[in-house]
Amino acid sequence: MNKLSLSNKVRAGYGIGDFAICLYWSGVGLYLLYFYTDVIGISPLLAGWIYALGIAWDAVTDPFMGYIAERTRTKMGSYRPYMFYGSIPLAFSFVLLFWAPPFEGNLLFFFLLIVNLFHRSCFTIVSVPYSSLTARMTDDSDERTKLTTARMIAASFGTLSMSALGFPIVAWYGEGNEALGFVFLGAISGLIALVIHGVTIKSVQE
Repeated sequence: MNKLSLSNKVRAGYGIGDFAICLYWSGVGLYLLYFYTDVIGISPLLAGWIYALGIAWDAVTDPFMGYIAERTRTKMGSYRPYMFYGSIPLAFSFVLLFWAPPFEGNLLFFFLLIVNLFHRSCFTIVSVPYSSLTARMTDDSDERTKLTTARMIAASFGTLSMSALGFPIVAWYGEGNEALGFVFLGAISGLIALVIHGVTIKSVQE
């Protein structure tokens, strides 16, 4: 760690990572229950169970991921390797999350649940180390505040983009087929997030 001032390029490179994080986070928060009930056609009760079990899964995996990352030592640092190797599986899992499988009944429920847990695990692998990077980039409180500010600005734009463009993308690419439109939403969001996380990984040093 150092007390030297970070450049605006580094701050922007780090902060923009939260734009990508919020594409995933907002995509789940805004559209997943709708996708389950109105596109796939499962009951609100089953959709709620999948969502609730996912949240419970996060309560276990988030602190576990933090524990592991803190004790990781590589040439890339402690946190960036997880972003580097986890970004592609995370993007893939987001596409899979919004794919309507050709299953029914219990098989459909368990498939959706497993995919949900898989996506949340991939999200944890990337998001927890990303959030922890601030403390490894500098020990200066003012610089940490600036990094956090950059993150919050990017996060706001990420959430705004997903909320404003989600359904238009589904409608445009689906052309009346919402199931297809949601696959495109997942793929486009995942690709954008993948590129952005590449920028973040390249921009920062621990």
